Amino acid sequence: MPANYSIKHSSVHECAVTSQKNKIAKSVQQCIGYIFINAEIVPEGNYVLCFVIPSVNFGATDYVDLIDWQAFYVTPPPVLRQISSHELLKIQDDVPMDGSDFIKFPSHTQSVERIVKLVTEVCRKKVGRQNRDGFIRATLESRK
Repeated sequence: MPANYSIKHSSVHECAVTSQKNKIAKSVQQCIGYIFINAEIVPEGNYVLCFVIPSVNFGATDYVDLIDWQAFYVTPPPVLRQISSHELLKIQDDVPMDGSDFIKFPSHTQSVERIVKLVTEVCRKKVGRQNRDGFIRATLESRK
């Protein structure tokens, strides 16, 4: 369950950053801005981030209010770690970037679906990071 949740969570971030079409995308962008600005206070050095599924406010009247963003420490999605908060605000406000372009990642292609399926299967079958990594690499190599 957490693996599926994290995939959907990342997709929401990607959709919100690259889409400027509706109110929901704008609301999610505001949340990402909050996450990104708070993440600039990250402690230096090696540390482990634990993924915790937040409680959902089913009485929320707005998409942004589904999660209490201030109840726990949040980090930016990996795709936004190289973007400064100033650049993120430009993206949020539809200001044209000077030569910079947001990184495009495939999200709904057949190859991405295959990888998601493979990673899900590996998580059920293998224990340990090295075992999972080795199994994934061997499977991908055999598909070439």
